[in-house]
Amino acid sequence: MPSAKELAKALAYRGEIRNTPQNSFLGGVANFLAPVSEFADQYKISDRIPFLGGLSAADLTGLKGAQSLVNDMSYGKPPIRGASLQTAKVDPRVLDLAGVTGAMMPVGKALGKAALRNVAEQVQNKTGVLGRNVIDPRMSIRSSKDQNIAEGLYHPIGGGIKLVKPLSEMTSTRVPNTPMVARREISPEDLYGGYIVPAVGDRTAAGSLLTHIGDTKLANPVQLEGGADFMRTHAPYGSAWAADKGAASSLASQIRDAAQGGRDVYMPHVSMGHTSGDFSTMMANSLLEQIANSKITKKAVNEFDRNVKAVRPEFKGLAHPETRDMLNDNGALRHAFVAEMGLKQHSNAGFPDLATTRAAISEPGLMDAPLHSSGFTIAKMNPAGSIITDPASPAHTSYNTQLAGNYVGGFAAQPPRSVMYPSFYNERRAAGKHEASDPRSFQLGHPGQVANQEWLDGVMGWMEKNPKAR
Repeated sequence: MPSAKELAKALAYRGEIRNTPQNSFLGGVANFLAPVSEFADQYKISDRIPFLGGLSAADLTGLKGAQSLVNDMSYGKPPIRGASLQTAKVDPRVLDLAGVTGAMMPVGKALGKAALRNVAEQVQNKTGVLGRNVIDPRMSIRSSKDQNIAEGLYHPIGGGIKLVKPLSEMTSTRVPNTPMVARREISPEDLYGGYIVPAVGDRTAAGSLLTHIGDTKLANPVQLEGGADFMRTHAPYGSAWAADKGAASSLASQIRDAAQGGRDVYMPHVSMGHTSGDFSTMMANSLLEQIANSKITKKAVNEFDRNVKAVRPEFKGLAHPETRDMLNDNGALRHAFVAEMGLKQHSNAGFPDLATTRAAISEPGLMDAPLHSSGFTIAKMNPAGSIITDPASPAHTSYNTQLAGNYVGGFAAQPPRSVMYPSFYNERRAAGKHEASDPRSFQLGHPGQVANQEWLDGVMGWMEKNPKAR
C-alpha cells in the first residue's frame, strides 16, 4: 500500500498540465530568426504614408510573422487546422514564411502583401492614416444591397435584383380614361364594431391607359385595372374586388359568416409584394408592347421561346398572332412568361426591363408601402357575399370573378399587418409558431379581425405615431 507521501505525489502528477516539448530543429530556426526580426522591427515607415505607414522592415520582409509561426510550430501548433478541406483554416503567417524561405522574393511583391495586411489592420482597428481618415470601415463592410440603396439602385420593385437605374428615373405616361369616385379619407373609428376581411392584392394602378414606358410608345396602350383602386373604378357597379373564382368563393363564404347577426363587414386592400403584379395581364401586355418596338435578334427570340415552351408547351412564341390572347387567358403561362423574361441573359439581349415595367403599371401611392400594409382603399361588403354576375360590370382581364361591395374610403396612413390584424398574431404566438412564416400564413389564410375596442386603440395609437405612413 502506497504511503501518504507517495499518494500525494501521484495525485499531484495527475493534475499537472505539462507543456509540449519544443522541436529542437524548428526551435533553432525560430531562435535564429528572433534577433534578426527584432533588429529589423526597429526601422519603421512614417505613419503618414498611405498603405505602408507604420510598417517595419520586419513586417515588409515577413520576418516577424515567419519567426512567430516557426516558434509556434516548434511547440506542435500546426499552420493548417481543420478536419477536412472544407473546414481547414490556414495560418496567414504561412505567407510570411514562404517569403522568407524563398530568400529572394521580389521587393515589390513583399511590399504589396505587407501593405494589404496593414490596410486590413488599420481599417479593423481604426488606426493609421487610412483607418482614421481615408477609409470608412462602415463603408468597407457595407453589403452590396446597402450600396445599391445609397445609389438609388435598390428598391423592392426590382424583386431583389439591382435596378438598371434609380426608381426616380423610371418614367411612364398614363392617360386617365375611367371615371373613379373621389378618394375619401376615413378613420378606423368608422370600422368600429364591424368585422375586417383582408383583400390581399397587388399594387397595380387603375383607371388609366398606359401609353408610354420611358420613351417607348406602346402601339396598343395597356388598360390599367388595379389593384387597390379597382373598387373605385367599379363603384357604379357595386363591385369591390376581383379574384379567381376559387379565391372569390372562399372570401364570399367568409363574408357571409362574419355578417351573421347584422354585423358590417369591411374589406381593406392589403399590399402584396412589389412583384405581385407580374401575374396580371397588364404586365404581360406591357412587356409585349415594348418587345414590338425593340431590336432583339431572331436568335435571342428563339432562345426565349424555347425556354418558355420547355415549361409551358402551349406557348406558341413571341411572334405568333395568338400569343397575346393566350397570355390573357392563361395565368400559369403569364407567370412563366414574365419569370423567363426576368433572366439576365434576356435583358442583356435587349428584352424589356421588368422593374421599369412594374413601376409603369404600379399605383404611385403604394410604391413605398411596406409588405401587407393595409387600408389604402376599403370597401363595405355585401353581407350576402354576393358574386357579381351583371354583365354591365366591366370585366377584369386578370381575374374572372368579382365580389359585391362599395368603396367607403381609405386611411390616411396604412397600418402594418401586426397592428391591423392583431388576433392573427396573438393566436400564432400562443401556438408557438415562428414569425418567419407569418407572411405566407397571412396571405394564404386571409384571417379576419373583429374591430373591437382593443383593435381600435391599437390602430389609433399607431396612427398617432405614424401620421404619414403610406
